[in-house]
Amino acid sequence: MQLKGSLANVGVQEILEWLHAASRTGALDFETGKHVLRLLIDLKEKLGKTILVITHNGAIAPAADRVIRLRSGEIFEIHDNPQPQSPEEISW
Repeated sequence: MQLKGSLANVGVQEILEWLHAASRTGALDFETGKHVLRLLIDLKEKLGKTILVITHNGAIAPAADRVIRLRSGEIFEIHDNPQPQSPEEISW
């Protein structure tokens, strides 16, 4: 699979403090989006790091351990998800 746009330029440092992978809303097709989510979840599990995903695509929220929703720049909801769905189970 070949990633396009800014995701193609993402580099993972030897000591990973921050991974910034940016893509415009809607820039990824469905299958590529699921693949990127799988990669992020695998990184989280392998490295024991927190992955922060900021998106307008609320359909991917079931894959998260915790969802923090913002409205007008303020937190209005925090939801813990003890059994997140795999990216393969999600559709949007």
